[in-house]
Amino acid sequence: FFLGMSDLLACMFCSLVKEASEFYGSGCDNCKFIKTREAVEDCTTRKFNGVIAVNRPKESWVARWQQISGKRYVRGTYAVSVKGSPAKNKYIQEAERMGYRYINRDQSQ
Repeated sequence: FFLGMSDLLACMFCSLVKEASEFYGSGCDNCKFIKTREAVEDCTTRKFNGVIAVNRPKESWVARWQQISGKRYVRGTYAVSVKGSPAKNKYIQEAERMGYRYINRDQSQ
C-alpha cells in the first residue's frame, strides 16, 4: 500500500512527517500545542523536501544536524526542509511559553 505525497503533512515546528489523518486525530507527537484541527491546519504543510528516519533522537547525529535531538522528540520520519511558517504568530508565542523554540525550516528563500 503506497501513500501519495498529498496524504502526508510536515509540522512547521519540528518537521515530523505523518499522514494527514494522524495529525488530525492526535496532533503532533512532539509539539503538544498542536492538537486542534485549527492548529494542525495552521502549523503543518504538504510542502516539504526530503525525508529522514530518526530511530534514536537522543543519539543521532542527523537529528542533531536537523535540530530535532533530545527527549522531546519521538522516533519517526522528519522532513529535511519545510516550506512556509505558521499561519498565526499566536502559535509561536504559545510554543515559546511552553518551552519550545520555533526554528524556521524553510530553505526555499
